[in-house]
Amino acid sequence: MNVLVTGATGYIGSAEEAHIVMGTFADALALDQQVSGAKARKVLGWQPQAISLLDDLKEGSYVG
Repeated sequence: MNVLVTGATGYIGSAEEAHIVMGTFADALALDQQVSGAKARKVLGWQPQAISLLDDLKEGSYVG
């Protein structure tokens, strides 16, 4: 498996394996979570001032 942003390789395990390793945190990671700044833009007039999360993950100082 290649990770979209970093090109790193990884292992896709079962939910049960993840739960053994990470406990209940694995349950949170398995949720279908979607976030958007649309409401903040509309209601508050907010405009992002930094790079996107994906760009930060791809180009941040912690990239190996």
